[in-house]
Amino acid sequence: TDASQLQVTFGSVWLQNVKDGRIRAMVAEIKEVEGTKVHLTNGATVEVDVIIMGTGYELHTPFLSRDIRSTIEVSRDFVHMYQRTFHPDLPNFACVGLFNQFGPYFPVMELQSRWVSMVWKGVTALPSREEQLQSIQHFKERSDTGSAVRKEGFFHQNLMTYAELCGVLPPLTERPDLLKPLLLGPLAPSVFRIRGHGAYPGAAEQFLEDADNFGLIPEKVPDNQLRILEMVAQVLSTPEMQQAVQQLKADAGASKAA
Repeated sequence: TDASQLQVTFGSVWLQNVKDGRIRAMVAEIKEVEGTKVHLTNGATVEVDVIIMGTGYELHTPFLSRDIRSTIEVSRDFVHMYQRTFHPDLPNFACVGLFNQFGPYFPVMELQSRWVSMVWKGVTALPSREEQLQSIQHFKERSDTGSAVRKEGFFHQNLMTYAELCGVLPPLTERPDLLKPLLLGPLAPSVFRIRGHGAYPGAAEQFLEDADNFGLIPEKVPDNQLRILEMVAQVLSTPEMQQAVQQLKADAGASKAA
C-alpha cells in the first residue's frame, strides 16, 4: 500500500500502529457491503465488525451564555474570534477546537492550547484590539463567501499558524539530519517540541523515529517534489525555508552527479 496516496487522519500513535501491523491501510472505496464483508473497488474483500462514518459535525455551544455567543458570532462552522481563539471584548476567555477543519484536530488543539497558556502566562502577547478586530473582520468577509473553508480549513495550515504564534516552528537548517524529514516527513507532534517554549530533550530524536515509521521519505528527492517545495518557499518567503530548499536541491544535485 502506498500511504502517500491515502487521505488519512494521523493520530499521535497512528504511524507506529501501521508499522506494527495493528492498522492496515486500504487504498480503495467501498463498493458494496454484504453482512460483515465489505467489497472494495480494487477487488479486495475485508471482514469488518464496525464501519465508522467520519461525517464531521456542526458547532453547537449551549455551554456558552447568549451574550458570549452573540459577541463571537457562533455560526454552523465558525466562531468569529482572533485566530479562532481570542476576542478583545472577552478578556480571560479563549476557545480551543471550535473551528471547521479537514484533518486531525488534536495536534492542532494541542498547539492552540499551548498558545492560550503562553498568552495568559505572559510569555507572549496578543496584538492590539484594533488589529484583532481587523483580523476578525477579514475572516468574516472571507467566510461569507465560503473561501475561509477552502483557505483556512486544512489541518497543516492551522497547525503551522499556531506553531508560528507559539514560536515553535521546527528548525529547518540547524541540523542536516532533520532537513529531509522535516520537509518531506509527517507533521508529528514531536516536530513542535524541538525548539522554542515547551521544547523538551530528545524531541528531535523522537521525530526522526516518527519519520522512520512514516516510511515515505525518499533517499533521492524526485524533481517534482523539489519543484513543489520551491513554490512553497516562494509563497512563504522566509529565509530559512528558502535556504532549506536550496540545500535540498544541492544535495539532490550532488546525488545525481555521484
